Amino acid sequence: TNVGGLPEAIANKETGILVSPSAKSITEGICWFIDNKDKINFEKNIEDFVQKNMSWGSLADKIIKI
Repeated sequence: TNVGGLPEAIANKETGILVSPSAKSITEGICWFIDNKDKINFEKNIEDFVQKNMSWGSLADKIIKI
């Protein structure tokens, strides 16, 4: 759901889907994911996202910029 820190960890419709915390939105999000799981390479997108945004190297780069 689109709460807390999740929007920082999920690229919407690239590495997952962010929805509001309601039963209807969650249901729609699950349906969207099922419809798109063969069209979008979530595994590769997640790997790329983590490498770019959450790896030790990217963390060090962010610290150096400060």
